[in-house]
Amino acid sequence: MEIQEQFYTFYKPYLNRVSEAIKNGKSLIFVGINSIGKTLLVEQILSKNFREDYLSKTKVHLVYLEFKDKNPPTTEQLYKYWLNQTAKALNKTLPSDKESYNDFSFYSHLLDMVKSLSEEEKIAFILLDAQN
Repeated sequence: MEIQEQFYTFYKPYLNRVSEAIKNGKSLIFVGINSIGKTLLVEQILSKNFREDYLSKTKVHLVYLEFKDKNPPTTEQLYKYWLNQTAKALNKTLPSDKESYNDFSFYSHLLDMVKSLSEEEKIAFILLDAQN
């Protein structure tokens, strides 16, 4: 058995919990201190196996936001990163790459992307090391 399969098997109880939270529109927070466990869990959530085993009957767009080992971003950098990752996951483009982002423009663009989804579609944001 390959190492990734072993990790997937190990994390199955958590993956089941994650899939239920996604389906029900809930939030989950996993906490780990100085460990690679969170990273390995996120890798499993983003894996093809997870999508096939747990999300095959749902139309979920997973938006991965990773802040591991990065300097805390400015608010504008955070907004730009969040919008770019969301647009990428939804196969959308943002109006302008040179636009500066504030609270209003961030929520406006994010709302426009969410509104473009069909009623069956969902977005799940997967944040890694969000303490920054």
